[in-house]
Amino acid sequence: PIDSIKDNLFGIIIAISIWSHFSPKRSIAWFNEANRILKPGGLLVFSTHGYRSLYHLSKFKNQNKNMANLRLKALNNNNIHFSPYPKSSSISDDLDTDNWGITFMSKGWIKENTKDKFEIIDILQGRILKNQDLYILKKI
Repeated sequence: PIDSIKDNLFGIIIAISIWSHFSPKRSIAWFNEANRILKPGGLLVFSTHGYRSLYHLSKFKNQNKNMANLRLKALNNNNIHFSPYPKSSSISDDLDTDNWGITFMSKGWIKENTKDKFEIIDILQGRILKNQDLYILKKI
């Protein structure tokens, strides 16, 4: 939590390509934090990887087929798939790689893990960075 930010302060929070990297544990923690600092009725606008990202990574980034199948299975089962960045990569030098990597979230997983805090207002598939899904949630 960001203790210096007051409760119910913001009318909108926008987070592009952030939840697409959080672990499940960190995703839930930040949904809770967004809920704390948003005003009642405030909006959380964020992007994450979904089906369109699977297609994009397979077509343009040579995604490993086994990894693609694991991600697809998670999405089809209303779940989340998190792959931490390898600890040995140059990108991981300053990162908590247990909680930061590549994340694919289904609508069902988001709905289940935010149902007591947010209502899903809209989902715009593949609208961010030509592949990430944009979610608009309203604080209950």
